Amino acid sequence: QYSAEDGRATDWHTIHLGHLALSGAALMFIEATAVEPEGRISPLDLGLWSDETEAALARTLAAVRAYSDMPIGIQLGHAGRKASVAAPWTGGGQLGLDQGGWQTLAPSAIPFGDHPRA
Repeated sequence: QYSAEDGRATDWHTIHLGHLALSGAALMFIEATAVEPEGRISPLDLGLWSDETEAALARTLAAVRAYSDMPIGIQLGHAGRKASVAAPWTGGGQLGLDQGGWQTLAPSAIPFGDHPRA
């Protein structure tokens, strides 16, 4: 959803997930959530790699749980060579180190598409 701050869930997540939790659906999955900072798709992605990211998501889920008992799952992920890209509405594409990007970590040295490695 490209709305986290340093991997931490924000008020936006509370509103968004709260709205979905009241939708009447049988199950909700939280967006792709990185397991380490270098595993984020973009600098604005949700993460779950530290006490701070865990506490921020816990606050959001506590607020949602106050009004809904909908089962909630989470999509844990690591973007690998597809990491370190700009948000789609800013053009996407691999971010260089001078653009707020980071060195990607993947099992292959082959770059993502025609984007250079960060």
